[in-house]
Amino acid sequence: MQSAIPDEPSPPDREGVRGFRLLGLVLLLAGLALHWRLATGPTGVASDGRLRDTDAYVRTLRIEELRRTGDWYASEIPQLNAPYGLSLHWTRPLDVLILGPALAAERLAGADPRRAIFWSGALSAPALHLAAAFAAAWAAAALWPGSAAWVAALMVLSSPPLLFGYGRAGFTDHHMLILLAGLLGLGAALRAALAPRDRARAAIGAGLAFALGVWVSPEALLVAGPVLAAFGIAWLLAADGAPFARQGLRMAGAMLVGLAVAVISEHPPARWLAGEYDKVSVQHVLMATLAATAFGVAVRLGMLHRTWRLAAGLGLGGASLAILLALYPGALSASVSEADAVFVALLPAINEMMPLAPTREGGLHDLLFWAGGAVAALLVLPAVLALWARDERRWPAGAVLALPFVATCAAALMHRRFAVDLAATSSVAGAGLVWFAERCRGPVRRRIAGWLAIALAVGTPYLALALPRPPQGDAAGLHGSASAALARWLATEGPAGGAPIPDANGPIILTDDLSITPKLAYRTPYRYVGAPYHRGGAAVADTIAMFGAQDEAAARAVLDRRGIAYILVSLPTRPDSILGPLHPESLGARLRRPGAADAPAWLRPLALPPELEGTYRLFAVLR
Repeated sequence: MQSAIPDEPSPPDREGVRGFRLLGLVLLLAGLALHWRLATGPTGVASDGRLRDTDAYVRTLRIEELRRTGDWYASEIPQLNAPYGLSLHWTRPLDVLILGPALAAERLAGADPRRAIFWSGALSAPALHLAAAFAAAWAAAALWPGSAAWVAALMVLSSPPLLFGYGRAGFTDHHMLILLAGLLGLGAALRAALAPRDRARAAIGAGLAFALGVWVSPEALLVAGPVLAAFGIAWLLAADGAPFARQGLRMAGAMLVGLAVAVISEHPPARWLAGEYDKVSVQHVLMATLAATAFGVAVRLGMLHRTWRLAAGLGLGGASLAILLALYPGALSASVSEADAVFVALLPAINEMMPLAPTREGGLHDLLFWAGGAVAALLVLPAVLALWARDERRWPAGAVLALPFVATCAAALMHRRFAVDLAATSSVAGAGLVWFAERCRGPVRRRIAGWLAIALAVGTPYLALALPRPPQGDAAGLHGSASAALARWLATEGPAGGAPIPDANGPIILTDDLSITPKLAYRTPYRYVGAPYHRGGAAVADTIAMFGAQDEAAARAVLDRRGIAYILVSLPTRPDSILGPLHPESLGARLRRPGAADAPAWLRPLALPPELEGTYRLFAVLR
């Protein structure tokens, strides 16, 4: 077995180049076919016309609002958290990627603006998913030359959380853009680590890619932060640490420039110095500034004895962290720092925020489904680090890959949504299985080992199909036929039928089922109170207070303060309802009793279509 990848691989012959391109074409066609099948299948967006999650509807509303008003800095959705509007932590890069094609379709083909935005957004996830797969192959090619790199693309393409979840048509969300930026940054950082004296552009490119990722969402720091730390470790342990410090300086400097542009572009001038933990802001610029300063000092200390470098590194790192936390105490908590206390208590009940715990019922299924691709990385990384431990040219690249893998793996175990970030690091590392297989002696052994490596890297997540699944929630939620029928009725025959859809001034509905409010806000001419977003804790608190109130006056105070016109009650209560067990004398329990005979005199039951009876109840609030 070879001990290292050659510094300069010999140029591939014409047949090798043709085969390499053929593999890429096959993967592209396979990806297009898979996404086409999912989009046009019985539950696909092209068949039922429904987006696949709450964020998709809110993102679409947000882009429609941008097109309608042209207000670049507006971050509120007036149809949610009524009557105040819901402040969002999302940023504009994905909005621009979606709105651009929609405007082109509108102006060149005369497409309806709402439909153009709907379909541009619905197709953005699979397009970015395919781009991320090719970015994974490019990133892996820094370590694993030849066809082994395409295994990284195959792992990203076939990953269940991406293929059937965040990357599927109808998921109008930013996760795939974060993944793409992370893979581009990781691939460039690997190249910068392999040739620290030569590849300045790679380090700069990595910094710009990571800046884009943080602009989209600060969760991109799960990859960017450990990558920068890896260059710090290389500076500490290498015989001459100065080249690695320079690469770290270039990377952090590029991030600084990119993040400064992001803040200037994203926020009005009055808020350029306002820090936000869950959205790109000046605190992220400060992070990059502190990192660049630390690396700038480290360049001068690169030839010191390792003991002195360790002391200097601890001092620089400790001082940087102290400054950051002194100015922004919640910097390490990210989005949770911006969440209302009421919403923080609800986080464990949100599906994508649940931990991957194999000891829970169905937990092993979830672990394999969401993070099964990490198994290949867990096999490769220890072997690679052991193989390259004495290779001064190689072990820094191993550290650049290993540290973000550990960080994203830990994050995914705590909250399954971070399995998207884990896919970036595990795919690049997992492709190394095929590289190891290609080191086997004899063509037959190589072929067998290669197919086994591919099967392990790609197939491990699908072992979840043979395991018991966790209990499933109520089907009458976002994807249920009942909520779709409710949306149709409210949009056409409901109390405010015939009003514009959506209507920023429509009547306000309070409902106990937060999972349907984004969809209803998009489909109907009403505004809604509660929504499943961490900046909407006040609306969640009012929802709980109203339905849980045993005092009619306290419940009525909530309704009057928010100007609520209607109350929508789900029958039966969803198992994951925010209300929890209701007291028998609470207003929520009274409204669920047969015939709602115990409802207050100031609530008037409204008739619903037969298909909605037994699933929902609607009351008008009398003034």
